[in-house]
Amino acid sequence: MKPFYPHISVLKRYSNYIIIPAFAFLIFSCQGNGKTNEPAGTNADSGKNDTHAMASTAGSTQVSVTKDPIPITSDYIAPQMVLVKGGHFRMGDDTRTDEKEEKPEHTVNLSSFMMGKYEVTVAEFRKFMNTHTYVTDAEKAGFSFVFDGKELIYEKKGVTWEYDVLGNKRVNQEDHPVIHVSRNDAIAYCNWLSRQTGKVYRLPTEAEWEYAAKGGPRHDKYEYSGGNDIEQVAWYAWNSDFLTHPVGKKKPNGLGIYDMTGNVWEWCSDWFGPYSAAEQTNPTGPATGDQGVLRGGAWRFFVVRLRVTVRRDCYPSFNGSGPGFRLASSSL
Repeated sequence: MKPFYPHISVLKRYSNYIIIPAFAFLIFSCQGNGKTNEPAGTNADSGKNDTHAMASTAGSTQVSVTKDPIPITSDYIAPQMVLVKGGHFRMGDDTRTDEKEEKPEHTVNLSSFMMGKYEVTVAEFRKFMNTHTYVTDAEKAGFSFVFDGKELIYEKKGVTWEYDVLGNKRVNQEDHPVIHVSRNDAIAYCNWLSRQTGKVYRLPTEAEWEYAAKGGPRHDKYEYSGGNDIEQVAWYAWNSDFLTHPVGKKKPNGLGIYDMTGNVWEWCSDWFGPYSAAEQTNPTGPATGDQGVLRGGAWRFFVVRLRVTVRRDCYPSFNGSGPGFRLASSSL
């Protein structure tokens, strides 16, 4: 049964004292931040958030042409990428009676692509923010959602990508995955990095994400990415101390990719939509939509939300302590 989503106006009206049970965080949190939920790659505000056009080669365009070019700088961190050889796999899960979003299970054929070995870190995102005049959705909204360390999620003013899940300024955590970033922010980072390197970086499609999480052509049958022992492969509710952790500290999956289960949710490039039973080749999701896709689970979730087929919808302008992202590329 799909959970009820309270309207963002409720949050805005009671923002000074509203509290949210932590188990309901993802349900509530993906209502956005009250700003315009612009399509990916466009910008409702004029001025310094404009980004340069970079087309994805996964079959869709993640951004549209805007008026200000992205500055070129040599000050960036080159991402470590892993080759995922193309093939076919079964996407989704028909065995789950409680997760209709994962049905119907269907065959997907994918071309080879590159996937980030790690989630994008604070250090990597800092290079972007230090060399570009981009303003994140959290900065525009003036707040983000944070965890109280016990059981509640609440809105905290002034929290941005430089802060941890508790809303504290990060200290010596440059190797943690960046959080408090929206889908819009993630795409802006991809476009900036593409401009610096001459390679086209993008978010993975949802199909690419699940294929890589399942080990690509290995066709791993694990519940989680890299194995069935959740303690070995993921930071989640029982072992994370309700915090993010440095990337790459758990066991990688069979492709050598880390943290595809747990640590932070990961944005995909697709708009959220129902699956089709038809066989597909290099699918990119619906042509339009108002909610993006999150995959992988996070530091505060239990095992039922960490399975490789779990998918969640979330407004593209949402920023909170759960979502981060990882890079993909069709440039082999």
